[in-house]
Amino acid sequence: ATHFLTLLKAAVASPTSPMANLPLVTDAERVQQMRSVPVVDGSPALSGFLSAVAETPSAVAVEDQTGSRTYAELGDWSDRVAAGLLARGVTSGDVVAIALPRSAAAVAAMLGVWKAGAAYLPLDLDQPPTRRDLILADAQVACVITELSFDGFIQDGSLWTDRSSDGVVPSRSEPGLNDLAYVIYTSGSTGKPKGVEVEHGTLSRLIAWQRGAFRLSSLDRCSQTVNIGFDASMLELWGALATGAAVCIAPDDARIDAEALSHWLLESRVTIAFVLPALAETMFKLPWPSDCALRVMLTGGDVVRRSPPSELPFAVYNNYGPTEHTVVATSGRIEPESGPRPSIGHPLPGVRAYVLDPAGAMLPDGIEGELYLAGTGVARGYRGLDSLNAARFLRDPFVPGDRM
Repeated sequence: ATHFLTLLKAAVASPTSPMANLPLVTDAERVQQMRSVPVVDGSPALSGFLSAVAETPSAVAVEDQTGSRTYAELGDWSDRVAAGLLARGVTSGDVVAIALPRSAAAVAAMLGVWKAGAAYLPLDLDQPPTRRDLILADAQVACVITELSFDGFIQDGSLWTDRSSDGVVPSRSEPGLNDLAYVIYTSGSTGKPKGVEVEHGTLSRLIAWQRGAFRLSSLDRCSQTVNIGFDASMLELWGALATGAAVCIAPDDARIDAEALSHWLLESRVTIAFVLPALAETMFKLPWPSDCALRVMLTGGDVVRRSPPSELPFAVYNNYGPTEHTVVATSGRIEPESGPRPSIGHPLPGVRAYVLDPAGAMLPDGIEGELYLAGTGVARGYRGLDSLNAARFLRDPFVPGDRM
């Protein structure tokens, strides 16, 4: 009845307007959709990492199947990668592809790219070579970082991540918030894969949110389970490394099996884990010791169809965000025994979520429409696709000067 009265009032006030242009939402609902929690600004992830290197050089930064690397060791390793890139002519604004499996080497490569002033493009090694070739050509990368065991995988512009090599990185300023941090390609499920450009500023705000929402600190041990070509890897890596926490890289056989993954999480004393929904729902049903180190399980990337049981000793959070919005746009704790299809939560600080009709008008609660995301998490745009950017990254009609 309230929405019908709103429609009638609008019709009386503007009798010549088409019905489709008349609002249904009340002023209170409009305010609610436009409201956002004040944004928490942060510094670039590289700045946080360098602070950890200076303050806790002997703390473990990354663990993988080859062993552990301290912050000092990872800092030196990434310096050598950066020196190699600079020697090959990589410069500020370039994009460097990373063709490495999930490993400490991949993390060193990403940091090295940033130290060289460039942005990185993570490649999914499980994808067909034709797709990788398409991505490399489309992104116009300056160089590809790979491993010696992948010799011949990339024909030109390779740089081997050899820890025995020496290199000194020339003094250069840290990246600015408006500088490009990474390029990540969409799945291509709706057509040709598109490279999404994300800046250091939006990534820094994601990290600031993680610290506050999950009490992320240097005492945490965070899992790394997803392919580095999936943008959830940013959620796993950079909040931890910018805070002085440890990143624990799961072995391949553990990351695809619920029982093996739960065993590894317990054995590795992981405190914060990201788990894809299909695995998470199976893991909800497994026995967990009440004194396990795990205190936060994050999930997302697909629909969550089951809420966790009340006896789990950790909190579960559902996270939603398209590639075009820096990793996470909405997040919320899934309350135990709350039924099927848990909510995707609430917008992050600085993010606004609108539900609009085909004409771009706000819709009231309970009416199906299309979700638009606006605010501080919106990516820079698609790489080299100006016409598509104009069609997909729109002017926010409700907040002058913003995009959605």
